[in-house]
Amino acid sequence: MKSISVKAKWGIALLLLKVIGAHSVASAQQYYDGQTGHKAKDAVVLNRINKGQVLIVSELHDNKSHHKNQRDLLIQIVRARVPVSVGMEFFDYTEQDYVDQYGQNLIDEDVFLKLVNWGSLPFEFYRFQVRLPYYSDGRTYGLNFPRRLSGKVAQGGLEALSPDEQKLLPPNFQLGADTYFERFSETMKGHVSEEKIKNYFAAQSLWDDTMAWRAGEVMAANPDQILMILVGDFHVAYQDGLVARLRARGVQNILSISQVSTTGMTPDEKAETLNPHTRYGARADFIFDSAVYKK
Repeated sequence: MKSISVKAKWGIALLLLKVIGAHSVASAQQYYDGQTGHKAKDAVVLNRINKGQVLIVSELHDNKSHHKNQRDLLIQIVRARVPVSVGMEFFDYTEQDYVDQYGQNLIDEDVFLKLVNWGSLPFEFYRFQVRLPYYSDGRTYGLNFPRRLSGKVAQGGLEALSPDEQKLLPPNFQLGADTYFERFSETMKGHVSEEKIKNYFAAQSLWDDTMAWRAGEVMAANPDQILMILVGDFHVAYQDGLVARLRARGVQNILSISQVSTTGMTPDEKAETLNPHTRYGARADFIFDSAVYKK
């Protein structure tokens, strides 16, 4: 693929969209303004996406509608012929060579998935998002800290890392804010012993700060691109995690979309999910709800 011109790549990208029957983003009734909790038209969301921006689109990992919506947004950006790259939570930044080899069709998918130790989620949820940037003047980036090492941190804290392993930490690493720890602790109670929650939070913060550091480097090198980051929703919700670390590292042009599902929720639970929280504020700039409602 390295020998293909930029113009030819864009032609292939647009042809791919025709072949797969790419369509517009999902129903406007599924988007909500994070500041007001009111429904937002999809055109309003699209008009907020611009060059030089980090666009964070969260997900509940096993929710097919969330992955479909990620693809829809990516399609709209490519159709506008804006260079776009994708940042992946599930790829380590140390695996970038493997990601590029796969994106450039230099290694088969099954080989690639073994090299990056892909987990149990169906890769079909991400295949399109990972591959399309290489046809639209962009690239897909591994953003995360090596998972085997974050696992060591979760068990034994940062001091469990060897001196060589500590060299892989993002520069000037910092833990997440107190409000982030507060929500994280509440989520982890009953799953992890209280004495280990701080270690798990250190690992969580390490993911956020590494992704923010790497994303900042990507944007500094590609200021006219859009970087769409795909990440689990807790890293985005209430803008404490990844969003806060991006801002701390100097990235200010950020648009956050928190994807949720209110299926099975009571009206009060739904309202609490979609409206600004009394303590934590707006969940994100926009909220995408994958629940389907009867009219």
